[in-house]
Amino acid sequence: SSPSPAEPAESVAPANSQWRTPVVRGLLAAVAALVTVVIVLAGLLGRQRESSLPPSPSSSSVRSLWSQLFNANLTTTVIVPDHTFPMVQEASNRHVDLATYLRRSSKPEHENLRQLEKILPAFSVRRYTTFDGVSTAVRVSQLAEQFGGRVVVRYARDMTLRELSPGHVVLIGRPLSNLWNEMFENKLNFLFYSDLERNLIILQNRAPQPGEQSEYLPVDEGAKRTVYASISFLPNLNNDGNAMIIAGNSSGSQDIAAEFV
Repeated sequence: SSPSPAEPAESVAPANSQWRTPVVRGLLAAVAALVTVVIVLAGLLGRQRESSLPPSPSSSSVRSLWSQLFNANLTTTVIVPDHTFPMVQEASNRHVDLATYLRRSSKPEHENLRQLEKILPAFSVRRYTTFDGVSTAVRVSQLAEQFGGRVVVRYARDMTLRELSPGHVVLIGRPLSNLWNEMFENKLNFLFYSDLERNLIILQNRAPQPGEQSEYLPVDEGAKRTVYASISFLPNLNNDGNAMIIAGNSSGSQDIAAEFV
């Protein structure tokens, strides 16, 4: 996999000044945006079957890639990110591993989370994802029809280890929002890491080659913002199928990575 710089325009919704905790204010703004996204997604998915399919891949390299992710004998599982979970981790300033995530505990153990639960009851078990995650899943499903593949789309929180293999898998999102990335981390050279203290999403390069950096950080230059994305293609668990991971340190960069692949 290799990083790709991108320069999407991003905006942040203003927070209501009545909330005292900065973390909670930011999360409320994010939740408000996500509620709007959910409404839009309902219309998008409702029209999916009516929309025209993308052009048939003509490039031999494109066909070579996607034919390894779709076939009639194995199901391809597309896993969209659980975007509630990054907000829970950002509010508590604590990273959580996959094993803890799979226990699906909803008990708030941090003051910021308790405040958030008072404002939005049962927030930690609400089901939010991102527009770019779902739009990528829609496009992958449309491609699968051209290759005669069978596709199921799953929310990250609903997945189990048993369902991850055998078969092909397309993982959408960085580790903080899609913890199933953890199953492939030891095979990845480029890996996203969320620095919760500094509020940064860093693309780590574990084996820098000459001229490469060990870390790629987002750069703000006035109206210009440089961000990064990575695309990984590797064997699925137990070599039973293949896996593709599409990730970015912003929604814009992740969407560009999906467009590229």
